[in-house]
Amino acid sequence: MKTFLRTLTLLCLCVLSLSALSEESVSPSEVLVKPFGRPDPNSPFITMLVSPLARPNGQEDIIPQTFRALQEVFGPNNFRAVLFSGNPEDIKDTDLVLGSTGTYLRMPNKGLRDLATVASDLHPDPNKAEGSLFVTLKSRNDINTLEDMKGKRLAATGPNGFAGHDLALGELAQRGQDPDHFFSSEIYTHYDMPAVLTKLRNNQADIGIIRNCLLENLKKQGDNVDDIKPLLVKDVGESERCLTSTDLYPNWTIAATPRLSPELSRRVVLKLFSLPSNPGGLHWTVASDYSGADAMYKQIRRGPYAYLREWNLKRFWDMYWPWCLLGLVLLATGIAHNIRTGYLVEKRTRQLRESFQNQRRLEEKARRAQEKMASLQKTGVVGQMSLIVAHELRQPLSAISGYLHGIERLLDQNNPANSAMLSSGIGAIKSQAKTAESILEKVRSYARKKGQPRSLLNANEIVLEAVNTLNEAMLSPTKVTFSGLKGRDDKIWSDKTELELAVQNLLKNALHAVSSEKNPSVSVSVHKEKSSGGSPRIAISVSDNGPRLSDEAFEKLSSVLSSSKIDGLGLGLSIVRLIVENHGGQLEFFRGPENGLKAVIFLPEADENPGSSE
Repeated sequence: MKTFLRTLTLLCLCVLSLSALSEESVSPSEVLVKPFGRPDPNSPFITMLVSPLARPNGQEDIIPQTFRALQEVFGPNNFRAVLFSGNPEDIKDTDLVLGSTGTYLRMPNKGLRDLATVASDLHPDPNKAEGSLFVTLKSRNDINTLEDMKGKRLAATGPNGFAGHDLALGELAQRGQDPDHFFSSEIYTHYDMPAVLTKLRNNQADIGIIRNCLLENLKKQGDNVDDIKPLLVKDVGESERCLTSTDLYPNWTIAATPRLSPELSRRVVLKLFSLPSNPGGLHWTVASDYSGADAMYKQIRRGPYAYLREWNLKRFWDMYWPWCLLGLVLLATGIAHNIRTGYLVEKRTRQLRESFQNQRRLEEKARRAQEKMASLQKTGVVGQMSLIVAHELRQPLSAISGYLHGIERLLDQNNPANSAMLSSGIGAIKSQAKTAESILEKVRSYARKKGQPRSLLNANEIVLEAVNTLNEAMLSPTKVTFSGLKGRDDKIWSDKTELELAVQNLLKNALHAVSSEKNPSVSVSVHKEKSSGGSPRIAISVSDNGPRLSDEAFEKLSSVLSSSKIDGLGLGLSIVRLIVENHGGQLEFFRGPENGLKAVIFLPEADENPGSSE
């Protein structure tokens, strides 16, 4: 008898709880199942939170059976069920939660773990059971498509309703719409789903969101829904017998909080899975795929992803950390690039400054070399001109002297009256002629540097200095190459200035000759050889790859005054020839087989006898 009364009381409480769920307004703290008596202190006291479930619903018959099963597991005095307020903070004081998939997913940080999900003959797959349906009145001929629905007034069960709100907004997001601004306004029925249809009929809303199968269930219980028009109906397969505008998601779920021990969780699962099926095949099983519902919530930024609506540094980082990281890398790269560029600019500026200073030094060196060459050239020209003047005027002066001597003899023979006067004048002429001859002899002596002893020098050193001076003067882009004797067997008696001038004149002529060649080449070498008489001599050879000289031009090289240059006087080779002859040597020219010219200065090798330098 006692057991019968307990069962009857439990059934009454379940009926009352389901009636409470259908009320337009419910108390968040309303107790749906109360303990029968004083709780047993030796057993854990279990509290279950139940989300508001809109009626009518073909799956609600499993709830009283579930309450009875849990009372059997924990004891009738140690179990109670309370209507869930929707506040996630209430989870910390409870052990089990019964609600939609949305309720389960909205609290990922509370440690909930799904234990069982409802399945039925109508929805045998627990992963695909709940959906939403857009509806309007059939009289609304202006609302048929998605575009027609935009900007209209919406009626829904509540802002957190899973099938009565969120799933429908997720469908809008999947169709490329902004669910937050799609409707002009939203009104809620406090989880009373048939009231959504009432809002449409009373012209308080244009569009309604209801759970899939609601229209079918209302028809079964005799309600007239012929005035309701479904919108955006989806084809989700032949097995689905209810109209839906969205994809289907997992059914009602029981989840355990971290307060429920693993052993008690195991006992709950075993008990629920052992319950017999209700009419319609209602039973508890396991859902394996909540990913679709999770992705839907993320897309509409609701439920567990409501924080995405609040801009803060953490959310910004979570959403855009790859771009932030890329930006930081680019910023660091930019800073590093600026530092490196600054360093390279400074380094390059320093190099340019040093290069400019080096250029100034080279220009100064070239200027001094050119001045030295000009000085040598002037000295040679003066000496050559002095020699020419002395050479050309010496014979006329000698003739004058001879004529005067003959006149003097004639005067001696005729003895005229004025012989004293003539003798005085002739004596004066003679004296002046001797004076002129003496002066000219001094000029010639200066040109030959007669009486100035030469030094024992190395031909290699003299020629190398001439080459370096010419290269430093940068008179030509072609650089002269040098090869000399090895060892110290290149001794000659020489005037360093004169021989350097002679070599430079030959090199300048060679550089001028190759100025129009594609691959110009000028070289100078010093080597030893035997003269035709067998005496040792030093040969200084200047070679170029300029154009081949004609026979006439080659013969002119031996002329005293000849030049192939437009502004030349032919003094260069004359100076060279005079210097070489004054050193006891000779200057010779040789043509190449196809092109080029070689000028060779032959000088006697020094026998270390100072007398030979005269």
